[in-house]
Amino acid sequence: MSSLSGMIFCITGTVSILRREFEALLVEHGGVVKKTVTRDVSHLICSDSKTTKAQKARDNGVTIITEEQVMELVGDHVVDTTKKHVRTESTIEPPQLARKKAKIDKSGGNAVEIIVLDDDVEGKPLLCNVLEGYCFCLTGKLTRPRKEMETILINKGAQIRSSVVAGVTHLICSDVKSSKATKARLLSIPIVTEDWLNDVLGHDIKEETTARAPVVNLCQQQGNEITDGESVQVKGKPYIMKNIGGVYSCNCPAWKFQSNKIDMRTCKHLHEYLSEASEQNRLGSHSINASPTKKTGKTVTLMDGALFSSTYLMLAHSWNAEQHEPQDFLMSEKLDGMRALWTGKQLVSRQGNPIEAPDFFIEGLPVNMALDGELFAGRGEFQRTVSIARRKNGGEQWRDLKYVVFDAPSIVGGFEIRLAEAESAISELEFVEVHPHNPCRDMDHLAEELKRVEEQGGEGLMMRKKNSAYDHGRSRELLKVKTFKDDEAIVHDHQAGKGRHSGRMGAVMCRLRDGTEFKVGTGFSDKERGDPPPVGTVISFRYFEMTKAGVPRFPVYLRVRRDVDESEFE
Repeated sequence: MSSLSGMIFCITGTVSILRREFEALLVEHGGVVKKTVTRDVSHLICSDSKTTKAQKARDNGVTIITEEQVMELVGDHVVDTTKKHVRTESTIEPPQLARKKAKIDKSGGNAVEIIVLDDDVEGKPLLCNVLEGYCFCLTGKLTRPRKEMETILINKGAQIRSSVVAGVTHLICSDVKSSKATKARLLSIPIVTEDWLNDVLGHDIKEETTARAPVVNLCQQQGNEITDGESVQVKGKPYIMKNIGGVYSCNCPAWKFQSNKIDMRTCKHLHEYLSEASEQNRLGSHSINASPTKKTGKTVTLMDGALFSSTYLMLAHSWNAEQHEPQDFLMSEKLDGMRALWTGKQLVSRQGNPIEAPDFFIEGLPVNMALDGELFAGRGEFQRTVSIARRKNGGEQWRDLKYVVFDAPSIVGGFEIRLAEAESAISELEFVEVHPHNPCRDMDHLAEELKRVEEQGGEGLMMRKKNSAYDHGRSRELLKVKTFKDDEAIVHDHQAGKGRHSGRMGAVMCRLRDGTEFKVGTGFSDKERGDPPPVGTVISFRYFEMTKAGVPRFPVYLRVRRDVDESEFE
């Protein structure tokens, strides 16, 4: 449970960082912030006990606390002033690397970290950039010029930020009293020294060279070897290919996001440098061009600049109040839109089909970040949204749409970090926005918000687990909440109408993904009954509950779902 869950704060006086950043910190840890001292406020954060807010808090019996006391509540950094290092309760491992350190092998004069990926072959060594997954901000006096230090860290796989923002994993700091150090403490970012960095690297960073790996022009050199322990950088790209003990790797997204074992992965850079024939011989049937997905049979490939594949989109389960605690989740409105993935190069549908958005709509979308969201024209406008998005020349009608982003799957870190990075990248764009998420206090709060959204014509709510990873496929950390449930089914027959509907369709005979057959006879307009969804069409329907036999009770037709693949019902 979040450390500030159930607490409602009001702030008066000065704090050590910007007021909006401090408020964001409180919300991130489960708190609620009010502008005035109302009766439901539980704590006043106060630097001046003589203000009118402080007097009102005393009159109302509101607890008055200081900024330092708040930081104790959120479990902030513990500073040991007797040591050279600044210690923190946060782990020093990069967030996305669930690895087991095996040993430090200093053979050959180089400190080499041998690690084992938890989900790979037991005991299989893999040498990667030792700082991959870390994101540093530097402040204070360093032993080397700032630019040299940043180059060394980048060469080791790290990312660099010029300021302390969401996504930074560590602040390298020689002055714990600096403004950056203060902000890092408030954002629960570990503060470390160069000595800590030397421990991670296994040697003194002053001994490091700023030279990069040899650069190779792939167009001029093919059919080459990468010898054991050698690193080769792709010309014009920030990617490095390696061979460690016969395991060929590349730090490009195409190599990283494959589901194959590490010794069975490849990418276009390895194909071009080692030659197609060499890679086919090494991998056999595991070649990247022979890896169909389980659901659609399409090739799993992240070529042509794509940062993420629609094959791995995160999908929601239904909310179950008996299995989940509301306060562990963030709430957002469930949009009645069309799912769309920005790959870093183009928009694609849930099935991976290109969406031909005009240049003015996608202008400014980041080339270094994949985004997950929905094309949205407003509540109840699903059919119009799909109609515009599926046209080859939607033109000016695209100005009626918004690309509402609710995740950034290519970014390392928990959900809040990914969303903050997305907001930073698209905040100035006209047709793109980040979907707002708010902490859920309890079941009453969830019920109130669900009622409010549904009364305004919304579909329901989405519940996202705080600090959750981006899962592939259906996830228990992404849940949908509705008064009525909904699902998709494929039409396999039509039933003739009777009485008023004589001569028209009376019901459509449908089949669920599990093979259960049933019929849907309500929810259709007279026009739709005269021209019903054809056999083989996927439809969306709403229902109250499932019978004991697994048949939807009281199904009501909603719409045709052209964005759902028919092969899911085979």
